[in-house]
Amino acid sequence: MILNKNDDSQVLPANVTGRSVARSKRWLVAIVRICHEKKTSERLTKMGIENFLP
Repeated sequence: MILNKNDDSQVLPANVTGRSVARSKRWLVAIVRICHEKKTSERLTKMGIENFLP
């Protein structure tokens, strides 16, 4: 079976409560220059992109 990346209807249970369908979050990795991690995190936050900086 082939699934589209955006097609979560085959993966999620049919009895999801509420009007909207729950979707899993997609994780992406960004490789940045040395010592630019904090600045990149701040810029992503300003752009409205949720990020994680360990």
